[in-house]
Amino acid sequence: MKKHFLLLTLLIFFVLTSFSQSAGNYISATITPGSQTNSVYVVIKSNTTLTGVKLSTFQFEIGIPTSVGTQPGFSITSLDPTVSYATDGATETQNSIPYYGYGFSGNGSLTGSGTTYTAGVEYTIAEVFFTGNPLATSQVRLMQLPGGGSTGNVNFYIADRGFDVTNQPAQFYSNVSSSNFSNDGNGYSGSSWVYITGIALPVKLSTFNVNAKNNDALLNWTVENQDATSSYFAIERSTNGTNFNQIGTVNATSVSQASYSYTDNTINLSGTVYYRLKMVDKDGQFAYSDIKSVQFANSGFAVTLYPNPVQSFTKLNITLDQAQVIKVSVNDALGNIVQQLQITGLKGMNEKTLDLSNVPSGTYMVRIQAGENSKTLSVVKN
Repeated sequence: MKKHFLLLTLLIFFVLTSFSQSAGNYISATITPGSQTNSVYVVIKSNTTLTGVKLSTFQFEIGIPTSVGTQPGFSITSLDPTVSYATDGATETQNSIPYYGYGFSGNGSLTGSGTTYTAGVEYTIAEVFFTGNPLATSQVRLMQLPGGGSTGNVNFYIADRGFDVTNQPAQFYSNVSSSNFSNDGNGYSGSSWVYITGIALPVKLSTFNVNAKNNDALLNWTVENQDATSSYFAIERSTNGTNFNQIGTVNATSVSQASYSYTDNTINLSGTVYYRLKMVDKDGQFAYSDIKSVQFANSGFAVTLYPNPVQSFTKLNITLDQAQVIKVSVNDALGNIVQQLQITGLKGMNEKTLDLSNVPSGTYMVRIQAGENSKTLSVVKN
């Protein structure tokens, strides 16, 4: 009986200890200008260093004032490869101002060793792009409403393996201005906001798909809200997901809703190939689509790294013509090894995520060696 009591006591202690290490008022968020004039970043930081974090839930809401006119479309890019997003939204009101709501609910992977978030360091989690009719300079908010607003989903909430780690008293902050955020001290209402200079392109890209057929790449896309100001679509291709070259164009029509296609029949495409659309207006304004990738039959040894530059995580894709051990080392500008790992490579494509969140900003050299084959790529850490 004493043994059972001891085991029960240890079990309770383990559960309580795990909970106390995971739950707490740690993480706040802000919104900052994105990589383009029509995008914003969602950024988080912790008031204490958290190790082994596995984001089981990440929920946030972005609002644009309805005074901009027609509701813009959007797309989201996850900058943390362990988190993927689903969306919902409705018109919401904060401080008597109505906003178009964009609700995002992220589900993270519980596999792996987790991520370390160093106290006071900012981590960019996602980038949201807006598309649609031209907008004037617009305030964009990261929002929290009492009771979650009309949908119940207007929240900032972040959980580590199911335990709430949101800084409830101070959910929001700003690195733009001391007046660009608010908190009610209870976690019921607050926001962080920035301005975007405008959404330039009057074309909404509804779909964009790339598929491989034999050794050709078939690109298909559809648009909405197209008018006479649209000029053409430039098709751009990359072998590393970073450096793109234009390979062709397709003229736009003046039809509001239209479908387009393009076939890239370049000889000897192999490995992973990346595509994007540059949507150009007659006045020279343009916007880019999301990047799509397609896998072709591989020959020999091929390596790609994406994204680059990188905020925290980048994916290394290595194609082998036979199974063998892959050695990877990351060196700083002085040649010092900052990260080293070994992968059991399989024939075909192998994917490995490199975590550069804890290394200083700068340029690093990534060396990949598999048997007699080797390749060195440079990666920029922002």
